[in-house]
Amino acid sequence: MKITNREATILIALAETGGSNSEIASKLGIAENSVKVYLVKLRKKLEQQGIDVSTRIKLYEWAKECKREYSVDTREPIDELERSIYEDGISE
Repeated sequence: MKITNREATILIALAETGGSNSEIASKLGIAENSVKVYLVKLRKKLEQQGIDVSTRIKLYEWAKECKREYSVDTREPIDELERSIYEDGISE
């Protein structure tokens, strides 16, 4: 199970802003409900891998750590974060 490019984009936006769904949606130019749906899907995928992201704070902290650990620059292609997440064992 791998995360999609859009899920990775949402994860980066969460790591950068720590903001609400509304703030993330505004930053990315998508609907607030879309952010909510992507975050729910991300939580399920991560928790299936044994990563505790049961609260928004835990998800935010995990996203921040992942972004920091791999020095992901959001101006680079999103595949960089996706690749780094796969290397971290978040795929089957």
